[in-house]
Amino acid sequence: MIKTIIDEFTKLDGVVAITLGGSKSTSNDDKLSDYDVYIYYDKKPIDVALRKKILTNRCSYLELDNQYWENEDNGITIDDEYFDLLYRNINQIDNDLTNTLIKGKAHNGFTTAIVFNILNSQILYDKDHRYQTLKDKYSFPYPQKLKENIIRQNRQLLSGKIVSYDQQIAKAFKRCDQVNVINRVNEFLNSYFDIIFAYNEIYHPGEKRLIKYLKAKAKELPQDFEENITSLLDNLNQDKILDILKQIVVNLDKLLNS
Repeated sequence: MIKTIIDEFTKLDGVVAITLGGSKSTSNDDKLSDYDVYIYYDKKPIDVALRKKILTNRCSYLELDNQYWENEDNGITIDDEYFDLLYRNINQIDNDLTNTLIKGKAHNGFTTAIVFNILNSQILYDKDHRYQTLKDKYSFPYPQKLKENIIRQNRQLLSGKIVSYDQQIAKAFKRCDQVNVINRVNEFLNSYFDIIFAYNEIYHPGEKRLIKYLKAKAKELPQDFEENITSLLDNLNQDKILDILKQIVVNLDKLLNS
């Protein structure tokens, strides 16, 4: 049924490429994984009415035009497959990749996740080879300028500044604000992982299975990498967390300074 849906979208004017991303495209999926299908257009977005016409009779459950992260249709096919259809302007994606890979713009975590997605997605449909051309354009070694910018920006967010996450977490404990503690720890980890991916010149694969992925792919990791993260997550309700954060940063700095 997923293939049938994809075939219908290839018939629409304006659709220039369709790819399969996520864990299904990298053979890293499990029984909980859904199909992440990316539909690229070059001018006007695909009309929601056309999307509804294609999907309605092929789905047992459907949510149209969700825009919480990207423009998406999410649902379950009549043969019980979960899917996300994500609609992207291919020209905008080209601009995003230029900002990241050519101009070296860093983010607070997940800086190169879009790069990983584009370069690792499986091409299912590629009118006039637009998507392959895009992949070829950005298939070059990890940019050193980007690497330095990611490490610099995200390292400052970990500690050493008034606004650093460790300071925010300490204040949250003093306020007995556990929700804020969890929120700031999450942001700390996002920046921490972004640094390690950049240091190893590996594009960020997204949110899932990061420890496992880095242990398999990274050339160098901070001392006690997995143990420290496990300890951090096991002690979210204790003041001990501040010492753990400090040790994580110390071990990271040893790696960076080496």
